[in-house]
Amino acid sequence: MGRGSIIGNRMKPISPQDLGENSQSPLVYFVNELHPQTLIEKKEKIVFIRAAIDSLPRRKKAVLLLHISGFKREEIAEHLGWSDNIVRHLLYRGIENVRKCVTKQLGLGGPGGRCRPSDGGEAD
Repeated sequence: MGRGSIIGNRMKPISPQDLGENSQSPLVYFVNELHPQTLIEKKEKIVFIRAAIDSLPRRKKAVLLLHISGFKREEIAEHLGWSDNIVRHLLYRGIENVRKCVTKQLGLGGPGGRCRPSDGGEAD
């Protein structure tokens, strides 16, 4: 890693104009994020997301977990021996399935996705 990459990845400073009139200060936002109720809600969301990922068919699950782990689509395709188009399709469909499932489980409206455990025999 060169010096330029470290400097280039730094966050730009937040100015008062960036916050706007209705925004919370960074300190208030940080304190609110530490509130026990907020932490419980975040843990519940993580449980829902994990369950939704576990319910995916094995190929979608494999691609999504590799993507979450930081692998690029091209790397996933090469590692699994699949075409980039297949990986892209499985990734986007997997993300959409998880989004629909979590939305349904959290009662946020919209159509629910596939939220039952995978039988492992599905094609994708």
